Amino acid sequence: MATDKIGVEQDFVGNILSEARLALEKGSSFNRHFDYDGMGSNFFKTSVNIERVGDKYVLKLNAAYIGSKPENKLAETLGKPMALVSSSAKGIASIVDSWWFNINLEDVLAGLPIPNKQLRGLPEYLVSSGYSGEQDITFNHEGQKFSLDFSLCANWYLRPEGGKRGSEYVHARGNNIVGGAWTTWAENGDKIAPKVVQPAIVVSVALPGERYSRPVAVTEDQIKAVQTARNYLSDLMRLK
Repeated sequence: MATDKIGVEQDFVGNILSEARLALEKGSSFNRHFDYDGMGSNFFKTSVNIERVGDKYVLKLNAAYIGSKPENKLAETLGKPMALVSSSAKGIASIVDSWWFNINLEDVLAGLPIPNKQLRGLPEYLVSSGYSGEQDITFNHEGQKFSLDFSLCANWYLRPEGGKRGSEYVHARGNNIVGGAWTTWAENGDKIAPKVVQPAIVVSVALPGERYSRPVAVTEDQIKAVQTARNYLSDLMRLK
């Protein structure tokens, strides 16, 4: 029996919008995840989130295996601007002894307008991927407050031959983070000869708020302010 795929999709989207409209009349957000109930549509294993921010509505789409690609493609197709959650600067660090890195965070971040007490525990926080310690760092730029997140971009899976979880080379040593700077895996999963990969410290700037619920920047002024603050910090970072 033939089916009208376009008609089915339109009905599916229409139902989502009806549910969202009712939810947004009562609150400020709508959340729905489609698993097998989305089979046969473009929403199979996809999360839909709509949030009211001021007089605007922010749509987030996240699909299994491809992340936010549907959201990006939809914005491009409709010619709609995208809200900004955060803006990041990546500082590439140098390699020592050919295959290792040793980053002194105190040196790298010394030029940033952040009190030293806010940076305490940051090495442990980074090497534990946020599981050890807390990171609640803020700074002011041009009269406005921003939240900061730091992360380490490196190969976390390197360990001695036969080593188990917990024996990774990445460690915090005082103000330093040390680890291996190579990879043995290609993007398609095939094993390759070791190749040097430089690590990086990533600084992400966002509007002030809770770490897992940063308010999104939706106006041109907000987006420009976040990006300007990001550029300011990027110029101040010192990497050797």
